[in-house]
Amino acid sequence: MNAREAIKNQFMKEYVCRDFTTITVKGLCAATPVARSTFYSYFNNKDDVKEEIENELIDG
Repeated sequence: MNAREAIKNQFMKEYVCRDFTTITVKGLCAATPVARSTFYSYFNNKDDVKEEIENELIDG
């Protein structure tokens, strides 16, 4: 699994258990673990992560 997929998987794990507003980029990076610079090479913010996951679910 690459870093992008790891970030999305971690986001989903946290999104199931926590409110979106409490999820942070710092927390995602620490749990994945990836550097924040790696996170920002794939996504602009946590909203982008959520949007990409939603689009993948819609597209099937």
